Amino acid sequence: MRRYLMKKTSNTIKETLYLNSEGKTMITQSRQFLKIFLVVIIFASLLFACSNGDKSDNSDSFDLSGRQSEFLSADANIMAESLYAEDVASPSVRDEAKREIEEADIVEIDGTNLFILNAYRGLAVCDVSLPDHPSITGRCPINGDPIEMYIRDEKAYVIVSVPQTLLLTEGEAAQTIAPYSSETRSRIEVIDIADTSNPRIEKTMDLEGLITDSRIVGDILYAVSSETTLFYDYMVQPADGASAATVDITEPISSNVANVYVTSIDLSDSGNVTEVDRVDFGGSARYIHVTETAIFIASDSIYYSTDLMHITYVDISDPAGDIQKRGEFDVQGTIQDEFKMDYDSGYFRVCTYQWDVENWGVSRLYVFDVSDPDAAVAVGSLELGKGEQLFATRFDGDKAYMVTFERVDPLWVIDLSDPANPEIKGELEVPGWSTYIQAMDDHLVALGVDDTEGQRRVSVSLFDVTDPGAPALTDRVSFGGNDGWSWTEATQDVKAFTVLEDMGLILLPYSTSSYSNGYYQTENRLQLIDYSPDDLTARGWVTQKGNVLRGRDYSDRLFSVSTEQLQVIDASDRDNPSVSADLSLAENVIDFMLIDNGFGVKVTESGGTYTLHSVDADSPEENIGEIALDDFSYTSHFVNGNFVYVVESRFGRTYLEEDVNTDIAVDPNEYTTRIVVFDFTTPETPLRRGDLWIQGYYDRPVYIEDSFVRYPYVYSREIVQVRDDLLAFVMIDTYDNYDDVVQIADLSNPDNPALVATYTVEEDNAKSFFAGSGVLFYSYTVGAEDDEQGRSQIKYYLGRIDLADPSNPETLPEINIPGICLGMDEAGVIAYTIDNQWLPETESDVAHTFNAVRIEGDTAYLMGETTLQEEYHSFMITDGMAYLSGSAWWYHDLDMAIIDLADPENLEQYDTNLPWYVTNIIGAKERTAFFSLQSGTGCYDVQDPGNPELIDFRYGYTYNNRVVFSSDKAFLPLGHYGLWVKALIP
Repeated sequence: MRRYLMKKTSNTIKETLYLNSEGKTMITQSRQFLKIFLVVIIFASLLFACSNGDKSDNSDSFDLSGRQSEFLSADANIMAESLYAEDVASPSVRDEAKREIEEADIVEIDGTNLFILNAYRGLAVCDVSLPDHPSITGRCPINGDPIEMYIRDEKAYVIVSVPQTLLLTEGEAAQTIAPYSSETRSRIEVIDIADTSNPRIEKTMDLEGLITDSRIVGDILYAVSSETTLFYDYMVQPADGASAATVDITEPISSNVANVYVTSIDLSDSGNVTEVDRVDFGGSARYIHVTETAIFIASDSIYYSTDLMHITYVDISDPAGDIQKRGEFDVQGTIQDEFKMDYDSGYFRVCTYQWDVENWGVSRLYVFDVSDPDAAVAVGSLELGKGEQLFATRFDGDKAYMVTFERVDPLWVIDLSDPANPEIKGELEVPGWSTYIQAMDDHLVALGVDDTEGQRRVSVSLFDVTDPGAPALTDRVSFGGNDGWSWTEATQDVKAFTVLEDMGLILLPYSTSSYSNGYYQTENRLQLIDYSPDDLTARGWVTQKGNVLRGRDYSDRLFSVSTEQLQVIDASDRDNPSVSADLSLAENVIDFMLIDNGFGVKVTESGGTYTLHSVDADSPEENIGEIALDDFSYTSHFVNGNFVYVVESRFGRTYLEEDVNTDIAVDPNEYTTRIVVFDFTTPETPLRRGDLWIQGYYDRPVYIEDSFVRYPYVYSREIVQVRDDLLAFVMIDTYDNYDDVVQIADLSNPDNPALVATYTVEEDNAKSFFAGSGVLFYSYTVGAEDDEQGRSQIKYYLGRIDLADPSNPETLPEINIPGICLGMDEAGVIAYTIDNQWLPETESDVAHTFNAVRIEGDTAYLMGETTLQEEYHSFMITDGMAYLSGSAWWYHDLDMAIIDLADPENLEQYDTNLPWYVTNIIGAKERTAFFSLQSGTGCYDVQDPGNPELIDFRYGYTYNNRVVFSSDKAFLPLGHYGLWVKALIP
């Protein structure tokens, strides 16, 4: 019976133990207890003030007499293929001291320091005192998804979204999270930046749910959170008092929890940041609008609604941070962004869009009198844009600007001077639509989409609204054109769109994509646009690695910040801006390898361009030399001494006319593969040597030195390194459209690699290819007689191709083996297989076994076997141990078997039941193993194979199936999260 690991959870738990980034513990308690505790501390302070394993060598001493040497297996189709105050003032009553409102961002300039919050690498501090020579003086990694931050008083307050699977790695915190819920939590990391060379997390404040938005008003940080939990799977809670355990499923349990709350945090004393108050109410927050004295929260149910939004008035007029929920009211339709809400002089205005069959969608504007915060009164409304989608909206005093779209872009100018009678004053139809409007006195700057030429292009428009009754399009500039489609990050994040009014300059980040040379190319740009109230003029742009997120000005330079890079731009000639400096923020490391001269080679990707970097293996962050793969993509690599063989597979070959090795007949509508030789003998100046083209598509490298997870039941598109300079390209076509072949590439001459042989595989179902001692092995089956109960049986065979002479592959005699072969020991004597046997007492059940088989000549002898508790689909054999794991995409708990192979006659199996958020093993060496987790990568101590212990963790959603080991380190490429270098357990 399937088993699930359940953890006891309770929504009433008020005390939770977490590990912060320094490994220290912090107990967060109930708000009520905190208030009492603070009172006690204050009172005490006043009083004080007043008073002043061994392994087998697999020797030839085995007695083979009587050993089983002929094998039958169950032909079962079970293999998987390719997972407060009583009298509170209203907003119209202001405190004498004005409280400033501050919004968070991902880029902040403070003095000569530029603070950048990177989604992958956390907080980076850049010294820009010499703008053309910036330097990163310090970094502070952050576990979780950093959203945005505030900088004040030598502190950075970073808002972080923390997925539940990350929480589950944090020791005792795992005991409070339901394993089958979609719960997310948030944190505010208080980072000390007084020493910019060593920013460090000083305090962690954990908040349930997801922080929807936040503001600092005066000295108080207000965080609005949605606490939503969906239990979406079968689950049973352990009995009261029982610890979390594996339990059988009895019936489905579902539960939805929806709550919105506002937390106030006092920042007035940066050395004692404390939570002041919290107010809870139902729903799920979508957007907020904040004034000096109020937060208006628009929410709906857990699931997005198209019919009704709920507005809650939260009073924040107390400058000390006490907050109070006041009135609430509903509006028809959906509120689609924060700019569709506004407060002015006692009135709250809101724009909604509602779909209905009769009108094919309608937009509405509502006005509410909220001078009495406890009793909002609807005083006016307006309906417009029937049959059109609502896009950009902006309020500006007693006017509102709304953009709807069906085939053209109507810009509506609405007069709100009489709140009870909002009135359409003017309308303007222009092509395309606007997604964001910035009001600038008597004109508007709008970001949008131009679709006039059949392609959607990013555009910036300038509107004259001096006469509200006759709005006019003054100018428009569009980007993309002949370059193809274009889009901008600012559509989703308007802070990416920057209008520098004093400089008469607009900074627009956008990306454009075009098709050439057989593939799409993407370019990321920061565009300069001259701006005045009368016109717009497109000037020059700079290109950048990664999506451009922000443009800022500093001194006489511009800064452009992307997901991967900081660029300093000299825009003295706006038609030809130049990059005067750049810094890497987050390289996208997709692969890594070690070469013989003690160096490493790091593979990075940006915008579809791949680059090989030579690095010192002891400090791989610093690039020593590099060579770009300008004209092709990257599939995999192999290493031979200081040579690196880079493999790319691609559809079509229309761009190969100038290549030297084009002597194979290839249909341009077929897949082709290229192998390119790179020479890293001199790491500072790597060289490109020869290349070779072959037919077919290959994406599954099989490494012989480093551990590599294998999926032997999957039909092959594999590349096998038979020896250092010999690669076998295996193409087994499951649809019988092509011959099943192995192409042999000899790379012994780096300047002229050659395809020396093509071997046809006669068996129809060959799979699980690997190499050893110059022989290419694979498994296949043939039919056999039914057993006594009439159940189908098959025979597995080990196929062998001798490649001692690569140009003349020789077929060796087949060997009957028990099951599919996973691999061999280093001596090439013991083979390891997975088999299935019918159980005699049932009609259709099978037993799964792991077997050690000794190969003597052309015969296999069963040495030992162990019965497996589960059906496994991914395998790894390394350092005398076998790791067998399930298919993560349908297994909730990862039941893994670890088998000690030291004694083939007495295989010792350790069954583990790892938590459900562990997906699969990546690689292992001696006592150190790495597993994929749903929120990152975990390093486990497997000294006790039956009880792997999590000892380290790297957060980051990335597809990682590769670990490279040196004698004392592991290197894991984690995409934009970088290269994780982890010391092995001694």
